[in-house]
Amino acid sequence: MGNSREVALLRDVIEDVGRRMDLEEGEDDAPTVYGEREGYLVQVEGKVQGRVQTVVERIRYGGAPEDRERILAAIRAAREVKAAGIRPEDLHASGGTIVYVHQPPPAGASGERIAHEVAVLVGAMKRVAPPLPASCRQCGAEPAEVDLVRDVVDRLCFRCRLEEDRKPAAPVDRPEDTWVFAEWRHRYRLRLLLAVLFAAGVLTSVSVAFVFQALRPPTGSVSEFYVIFGVMLVATFGTAVAVAVWVLPRLGCPKCGRDPSLTLAGPSRHPISHAAFNPEFCLSCGVRLRPARPTGKPRAG
Repeated sequence: MGNSREVALLRDVIEDVGRRMDLEEGEDDAPTVYGEREGYLVQVEGKVQGRVQTVVERIRYGGAPEDRERILAAIRAAREVKAAGIRPEDLHASGGTIVYVHQPPPAGASGERIAHEVAVLVGAMKRVAPPLPASCRQCGAEPAEVDLVRDVVDRLCFRCRLEEDRKPAAPVDRPEDTWVFAEWRHRYRLRLLLAVLFAAGVLTSVSVAFVFQALRPPTGSVSEFYVIFGVMLVATFGTAVAVAVWVLPRLGCPKCGRDPSLTLAGPSRHPISHAAFNPEFCLSCGVRLRPARPTGKPRAG
């Protein structure tokens, strides 16, 4: 998980957030603190992928999941949120969770600053969404305990937690990743379409040139074949260059906007197989682009 020195510095910041907000520390490798603040479930996590640091602030609330767009819009528009330096475009919603993603964290990010951001988000949340009930999220039973479930803060009773632990283990797709999945799927399909159109253009150029050569009068010049072929090929490659310059930058990584497969930041730290069109992670900023595949192995314990 990245450079050990970077991880240690990030862990110090996250632990400071936990002390300031009276949150529990997670047991995973990624530095994480979690707990309950005024009825809302709070989690702050730091991670390092390659050279990219990320701090994720997660707040889970009550109410209907379909209200997430309304709640997200209200949080983004809140005056105190903007006054705290929270970037509205880096706030996202997934189900009953509001997520603020620093990627990378702002220069000089400290536990005090991040704790202040979380407190501001909770304060804004109180005006637009109810807190979670004190009972189990799945069955409604009491008592229920706040803990990390699949690396995401949750409140479950003992029985429901055992059922979760028996499910096949899988790499976690974070709530903050889900908006990227949908957007990248759309962009990936457009990239494939462009590749198919380019291949079809080259094939058409060759086919037309050969047909012209076969149908030309015997007195025609052989060079005409190369002229027709060259003109069509230049047109095809010219279109391809225009697409590469104008279109592809708009079909890059939804998070950083760069080409996720060709911008290799630290290539020795990233798997690059099958990365020509649809890499699992953006090789520039490290964000996950495709949902994780289940391992099919049960959890230990």
